[in-house]
Amino acid sequence: MTMKRLINIIIALSVLNLVGLGIFWFEYSTIQTKRGEETRLRKEIADEREKGIEFTATQKVVTQAQKESGALQKYFYDPAEESQVEFVAAIEALGSSTSHALVETKSLDLIGGALPGFRGEFIIKGTWSELFHFLRLIETFPAHVVVNRFSVSAPDKTSTLSSWTGGINIDLVGLKNP
Repeated sequence: MTMKRLINIIIALSVLNLVGLGIFWFEYSTIQTKRGEETRLRKEIADEREKGIEFTATQKVVTQAQKESGALQKYFYDPAEESQVEFVAAIEALGSSTSHALVETKSLDLIGGALPGFRGEFIIKGTWSELFHFLRLIETFPAHVVVNRFSVSAPDKTSTLSSWTGGINIDLVGLKNP
């Protein structure tokens, strides 16, 4: 073989080698770009999967809360007229049946807010022990009752009766027994 031919073969192989290296470099950079894109897509899929899990958990919590809301609703006084009558009857019954104090309803109003309730003003008559017993029963009423005002006046000194008269103003703002 001649020297010239050998040089031509070396040049041709060098050119082929450079072309091969160029192709290798191009493929390597393409693969690196695809790997970066793959990593980004995997992260996006993981984020979407996590959002799906959170959504499912939130949906379960909302469903459970809706079920429990119905169960809890029976513990709250509603502003319906029937509940107002039940409340007044319960307060008046505390006086007449247990403390023997005479309890009359003077007024009853709805109070708004997050939880509806009632504001009632009642006139009370009886002996001091009956009125005191009635107040104690109001304070232990099986609901959240706030006594805004309690006032009584002593019987007349000239009167032979020991009947005290007064008034109580209360707010029903909370839970009741089922």
